[in-house]
Amino acid sequence: MTTANGLIPVNGNDFINMQYPARTKLIDPIIAEKSINMIYATRGFGKTNFALTLAIGVACGKDMFDGRWKVSEPKKVLYLEGETDKQQLQRRIKSIRNYYGTDTDISNFHLLNPDILIDGVYMPNLATLEGQAAIEQALEGVSLVVVDNISCLCENGRENEAESWNPVLHWTLMLRRRGIAIIFVHHANKNGGQRGSNKKEDAMDIIISLKRPSDYESSQDLRCEVNFEKARGIYGRNTDPFELQMVDEDKGITWKVSAPAGDVLTKERIAKILLLTEQGISQREIGKKLDISGSKVNQLLKEYRSKETATKIETAIGLEAVVCV
Repeated sequence: MTTANGLIPVNGNDFINMQYPARTKLIDPIIAEKSINMIYATRGFGKTNFALTLAIGVACGKDMFDGRWKVSEPKKVLYLEGETDKQQLQRRIKSIRNYYGTDTDISNFHLLNPDILIDGVYMPNLATLEGQAAIEQALEGVSLVVVDNISCLCENGRENEAESWNPVLHWTLMLRRRGIAIIFVHHANKNGGQRGSNKKEDAMDIIISLKRPSDYESSQDLRCEVNFEKARGIYGRNTDPFELQMVDEDKGITWKVSAPAGDVLTKERIAKILLLTEQGISQREIGKKLDISGSKVNQLLKEYRSKETATKIETAIGLEAVVCV
């Protein structure tokens, strides 16, 4: 059966018997081929350095963050960078290339930036059909597109209005259908969440937020906690938050990886989670109150409930004495 506009519904029996190859991981375990993803943080928080590290790692086929995230083979990457001047951007890319090795081939990494375009040529607005068409030829053979950032490259009316995201969403779904994964880099709002309409989150597979650790000191330069706000298809320890500190040296950067400060099954944290859960508050909202991800709340609850001493601990902490945040 074919509808007037060419839509062809698929019979359920036929669909479940169709053979589709398993999706491979561009960055194992977090970024799958054909996936839609977001990284967000407040201004000046290292979003671009973090995103460039992921993109160049995919392009050169090398693992990152002490092997925590792995890349099995090089893939072509298109990086759309909307605001950094060419001198600073060149220095960043050189430093990150050196992180993977000074002789690392990054010819699979392709860049568009307003500062390196010829006169009279402008960065496309990906919220328009014209802007999407403008990069069509650059998409040939690409496995991953990074849009850095939404505010610069996806302008369409008022950011808080859900409808403003529709043209970008349709383009993103088209890329997925063609086998291309995408990472959007975005700003956080004043409350710490991603800026603008929450509709952006609906189709996302992975949402990563970069946050300042509680014991951060200004002398530490770029130091952040990597949190999974949404993790479709990722489970268990793979969604644990971890801490990154970027050390920028003459020869290039290094990333130091560690567990986040205070990331332990503390009595106080568990008590608060249990109280909020009993009040019917969702794990996502609990995470926002405690400044951790919803998946981390879920994990802590499972760990707590799996402990043989759970009842004794619950008695010891005196839940009624804990003041809920």
